[in-house]
Order: sequence, then C-alpha cells, then structure tokens
Amino acid sequence: MDLQYLTGILKLGSGKTFVSDQNTMHRFITKIEAQPSGCWNWTGATTRGGYGHFRVMTPSGWSMCRSHVYIARVVLRDAGETIRHTCDNVLCCNPAHLLAGSHQQNADDCTQRNRQAKGNDKTTSKLKESGRLLDEGKVLLIRKLKSEGVKQVNIAKQVDVSPQTVSRVLLGKVWSHV
Repeated sequence: MDLQYLTGILKLGSGKTFVSDQNTMHRFITKIEAQPSGCWNWTGATTRGGYGHFRVMTPSGWSMCRSHVYIARVVLRDAGETIRHTCDNVLCCNPAHLLAGSHQQNADDCTQRNRQAKGNDKTTSKLKESGRLLDEGKVLLIRKLKSEGVKQVNIAKQVDVSPQTVSRVLLGKVWSHV
C-alpha cells in the first residue's frame, strides 16, 4: 500500500476533521489481516456491534472512529453521510468493498440482504430492566393465550414479562417476524 496517498487532513462523516499522517496509517495497516475472500479484516479494537474501532487525532484531541470509515475517508477521500460494506463483513476495511451512501441506502442494503436483527439478536427483544428475556416460545404463548381470551395483565404474569411487552408483541411492534 502506497502511504503517499493516505495522508492529509480529512473529514469524518460527522464533519469533524482528523489528521492522517504516515504514523497513523502505519498504525492502521498493522491492524489489518488480508483474507482469501478479498476482505481486509480489522484485528484491532472493536465496538459492541463488532465494527473495528480506530483512534485518530482531531483538532480537539483524540477521537474514535470506525476502522472502515477511516480507510474510506483516507483512500476514497469521501466524506459522505455513511460508508456501506458491499461484502457485509463489518470487520472489512478493504476500500474496494466500501461504498459511500446515505443512511437510507445502508438500511435498504440491510433489508435486501436479510441482515437486520430479529428475535433474540434484536436489542429491543431483551428486557434488560428485569434481566428477563423474551424468546420465540414466549411470543407464541402470548399470542395463543390472547386468542383464548386471557387478559393481557394475566398473560404478562404467566409469561413473566411486563404488560407493556405483551402489548408490544400483540401489536406487532416487536417479534413481528414470528
């Protein structure tokens, strides 16, 4: 990789500027591992969502950005709203697999490729305040009990979830795919 193209003052999607110099690029490159698929997987720190996380210097000090966003801004020189993965690999930093676009285009990609979170993978399915977890079996039981005429408050007690959760399931606001 030729570092001369990867230096300068660049913008993150937030509009915040950052400095990309040879030292920063060297730090970045040491955290990439090429894969047979063509992906350049990030081996450094990651977010809870699995995306690579990279520290860059901004005028106001150090800041974190996603690794694929950093490389897209540096190599593609694109400060678009969102950087999308064409390979669906959140760790990939290969500029050939990255494409600038809008948040809506990114969401459409997710839907078209059936990559949206469902069921237990969806954050809203987890009842964190009580430590209880709603699962497919409970969803089916909620619907069955309601069809038998059981009141929602009683369903909530039987399934060990809040009445609000029962309501959200029955209205199709959560777990609508089941």
